[in-house]
Formats: sequence, structure tokens, C-alpha cells
Amino acid sequence: MYSIIIAISLVGCDKETLISNEDLPNEIKSYITTHFPNQSILQVVRDRDGFIKAYDIILDNLTSLEFNMTGNFLRIDN
Repeated sequence: MYSIIIAISLVGCDKETLISNEDLPNEIKSYITTHFPNQSILQVVRDRDGFIKAYDIILDNLTSLEFNMTGNFLRIDN
């Protein structure tokens, strides 16, 4: 019974944390410098929803990029 409650509470935990550019995985930094060489990073948010972690990045031209926990590109919004 207690294990079910703990599992439900862990899955329901959403957490967003601002992190520095230096804490980004190298794969993400490399992707940004390759595909957006004239843009700089304004903000990095690490999202955690249960056991799933992702990175949301906003560039100085207000482009928003999303990467999964292993640094693979997922989505772009302008």
C-alpha cells in the first residue's frame, strides 16, 4: 500500500530548476553553437517530471529549444 502512494507521489512531482549554461550537457552546447552560431543563451531550465528530465533553453532571439535528458533535440518554438 505504501509503495503505491510513494510511486504516485514521485510521478506527480514537477520541478523546474534554473541552471547555468556551464551545467548544460556538452551535446546541447554543441548543437546550439552549430545551429545557432549567432545566438547566445539567455536562460536554461531543467525540467523534471517524475523520472523524465529535459532541458528548455531560451536564446537571445527568443527562440525556445527543448532537449531530452541525453541531449537529443526535441522541439523548437519561435
